[in-house]
Amino acid sequence: MIGGIEMRRPANWRCVILILVLIGSSSNIALAQETTATISGTAKDASGAVVPGVTVSVKNVATSVSRSAVTDSEGRYTVPELAPGSYIRSKQQ
Repeated sequence: MIGGIEMRRPANWRCVILILVLIGSSSNIALAQETTATISGTAKDASGAVVPGVTVSVKNVATSVSRSAVTDSEGRYTVPELAPGSYIRSKQQ
């Protein structure tokens, strides 16, 4: 302390550089995230029995892009990697 004024050391540049590197690398992680959706379910008939071999189609309301999947032996289907949005689902046997 000189004349009642406290003197501080200059910032430690190694620490500052490390903080900047950590901030920069965390923004790269955020940019690598993907935004997709998946629609999945089970096809059943009126009695509640599962229906294998049914083609399930989903159509994006905004873009009219359609994707489809066929149900497995337990009536399950999955349509992955869809753009987020509203979809209309239909099925055909």
